[in-house]
Amino acid sequence: MKRINLSIIILLLAVTAAVSQAVYSQTWEWVNPRPQGNNLQSVVMNSNTEGFAVGMLGTVMKTTDMGTTWQVLNTPTKKFMFDVTYSWVNDVFACGDSGTVINTWNLGNNWAITQTPVTTPLRGIFFPSRDTGFAVGSFGKIVRTTNQGSSWHLITVPYNRNFNAVHFANKTTGFITGDQGFFARTTNGGVTWDTISTGTTSSLFRMYFNTLGTGYVVGTQGRILKSTNFGASFESSISITSSGLYDVSFVGNFGAITGEQGAIWTTSNGGVNWTASYFGLTPFRGIHNNFTNSFIAVGDGGKVYTSTNAGANWVAKVTSPTGTIYSSAFADANTGFIGAFGNKILKTTNGGDNWSEIPSPVSSYMYEIKFLNSQFGYGIFGSGYFMKTTNGGVNWQGSQIAAGMYGWTIHFTSTSNGYAAGDPGKIYRTTNGGNNWTLTTLSSNVYLYGINFVDQNTGFVCGANGLLLRTTNAGNSWDSLSSGTSLSLTKIAVNANGVILVSGILGRILKSTNLGANWTSVTGLTQYTINDVRFLSANTAYAVGSGGELFISHKAGDTWLKDQSKSGNILRTLSIVSPSRVMVFGEEGNMLKYTPDLTSTGSGNNNGIPGGFSLEQNFPNPFNPATVVKFSIPADANVKLVVFDITGREVKIIANEKMNAGSYELSFNGSELSSGVYFYRLDVTGNDGIRFSDTKKMILVK
Repeated sequence: MKRINLSIIILLLAVTAAVSQAVYSQTWEWVNPRPQGNNLQSVVMNSNTEGFAVGMLGTVMKTTDMGTTWQVLNTPTKKFMFDVTYSWVNDVFACGDSGTVINTWNLGNNWAITQTPVTTPLRGIFFPSRDTGFAVGSFGKIVRTTNQGSSWHLITVPYNRNFNAVHFANKTTGFITGDQGFFARTTNGGVTWDTISTGTTSSLFRMYFNTLGTGYVVGTQGRILKSTNFGASFESSISITSSGLYDVSFVGNFGAITGEQGAIWTTSNGGVNWTASYFGLTPFRGIHNNFTNSFIAVGDGGKVYTSTNAGANWVAKVTSPTGTIYSSAFADANTGFIGAFGNKILKTTNGGDNWSEIPSPVSSYMYEIKFLNSQFGYGIFGSGYFMKTTNGGVNWQGSQIAAGMYGWTIHFTSTSNGYAAGDPGKIYRTTNGGNNWTLTTLSSNVYLYGINFVDQNTGFVCGANGLLLRTTNAGNSWDSLSSGTSLSLTKIAVNANGVILVSGILGRILKSTNLGANWTSVTGLTQYTINDVRFLSANTAYAVGSGGELFISHKAGDTWLKDQSKSGNILRTLSIVSPSRVMVFGEEGNMLKYTPDLTSTGSGNNNGIPGGFSLEQNFPNPFNPATVVKFSIPADANVKLVVFDITGREVKIIANEKMNAGSYELSFNGSELSSGVYFYRLDVTGNDGIRFSDTKKMILVK
């Protein structure tokens, strides 16, 4: 095998673009009414009322009242959990990334990790009996237990497809679904498996089979397969939508399917006809029935919907009533406000623990809200409407800034002087507290997203196409600055020393220490957009992004550390409630709070060595032909980084050597490969065996 050239950069905390997968001492808490906001992938019911749901970051939830309320359980893993099943009355198993299987023997009170012989993701799990269970996953992996999950062994099959689910109609007859239309059946309890032609190349995700042999299989491109002979053949194959379908469940002739774009599809005649209902934009992933006419559907953002009449009607149980949260600000440590989807404004009087809706002055989204001090606050709406309070939010008043203006951002330097910016490229100024507004400039025909001031005279505006503007005369005129990028810039933060940070897309943060005369750029923090950036103190800054990520800098933006926010949804805004509390908000009503550790550097020790293992998403992704893979190891170890194609065939060895503790960047050039989906796997081993393994997907586009 040809060894590719490596460009290895050992990243220490002194390097500008350094990011480590640190473990912080901050404690995250989800704010009511959500039990959590991570994406939920699968749900299972074992009675009329009891069930479990699993998802990203090791999320496991339990309900005992048919999904009305949920308890978030403590589990021994943060791996993505893809599937969950009962093996017995009190026994529950879940499987996920890195070959992880966890189980409880007392209905979730305690959980344990069971070692499996694979390190690739396990995406489906099922127990046809209490003793015997199967888990399937990427690269054609099947593992089996015959001792109630105490140990697992690998079953070798001549199939290299990614497997997505396993299901049994009885103790002997079972099925596996996979990518590219793969379907396999066993009639001898899983000893051997035979492929069955499906007549489709759609990836097949999950399935349902009853004890009489009728089954349904769903997948990409809205594909539904139906069999009436235990999967020996399929009597029909239809597409009901161009979008993906993820899971299916039946009670007699009543069935329900989850899918993209917030869709739940239902049938009352055994799949002859299907009807779609839509609830929000985020996908539903898993669905299960309670052996009566009740269903539970779970999906992205932690949303849960239930039906008690065979899918005729659905009720949201834990989805947030606020929807997307666009803006947030606190007048003091107790009083805060957020602007949310559906033209809603919510208020808290206890530091964000609870929220109540207050009347909105206009039927439009509030895109930004700020407080100059504990009494004077102000906000701007998409309609260009301005509102302010002079008594800490007890009362609000406002007016239209200008006809036809679309407002994105606002800032006041005093109770009299304020600035509002929006589309298309318009900046307005007031000198009388918002009673009147004057157009100061038409910079260009681009969106303006962020505005902030260093002092009464010096301010900055950022926007689309890398636009940066500066005024040094209190907004009388604005000059264009070179940002060094053509990518959109989102928000601006300023500290007490006049340091300026500007966030942007593709994980970009700009920094200036000389009032915008020069800028340095930190790139590659994430492949997603950084939506907001704020200073907690002169040196400590926070940023949130569209990947559900939180970044923390203890060096005024020179270096950044990544923390897990426990959110799988887009994070749009953050607020410094007090020196001891920070809150972040985003899609699907995500609200999280935590207490910062003002002394931690996030490195895990004092010598720049990472605090744990990590494998980052390659960047850029998609790529052509080169990309960079980042990973961290907290101790000296043997490191192997390998690229596989979609069939599981090894195509490149990026690294296979002993490495010292540290953070690394390895370049990968795919010029010799064809376009398509590939996977890269990091295996870290020591004298005591495998210490860490993780797999991620990347896309080569030529």
